[in-house]
Amino acid sequence: NAWQHCQKKEGSIRIAARAGYMGDAVICELDDDGSGIPAELRGQIFEPFTLSGYRCIVEKRGHDQEPITEATVKVDVGGKERLTVAAGDGPVHALDGALRQALVDFYPAVERIKLTDFKVRVVNTRAGTAARVRVIIDSTNGDQSWSTVGVSENMIEASWHALVDSMVYGLQPSLRVGADATVATAH
Repeated sequence: NAWQHCQKKEGSIRIAARAGYMGDAVICELDDDGSGIPAELRGQIFEPFTLSGYRCIVEKRGHDQEPITEATVKVDVGGKERLTVAAGDGPVHALDGALRQALVDFYPAVERIKLTDFKVRVVNTRAGTAARVRVIIDSTNGDQSWSTVGVSENMIEASWHALVDSMVYGLQPSLRVGADATVATAH
């Protein structure tokens, strides 16, 4: 499918496979320079919300004080805009709290979705502090477990993508009890 829709020149498709972090799984990643999802199919894709923006602030007020973290999330859910703010133990916790506040009135199932593990890996170590990072979030709704991946040079952005994908996957109406899945996306 990627080859059918890409530019068909050197570098049009990148495929990477690596040993999985979940048992004996193999994780495949695919990027292409194709045009994306055709307009006539976009309506069939489950998108419970659209991000309008987010902001995350980490403030250190004193030498002996713990940092204070706050996140603001603005989403559109079915034409209704929600702006929420949450504090957290760190940026990802604060973003998670703000996103949950924005969605819970529309999707009560959000309360069942729990983050069970959070991992960060450096993708290109030679780039130092400008390296791309891969964030892996493991989640559960009590009946099923899944993993999502976000990749970016910005650790907060990579975390945000993995967090959003976890919520979207967990809210899918087609989820089957007892099945495990891995959702890997690079934004």
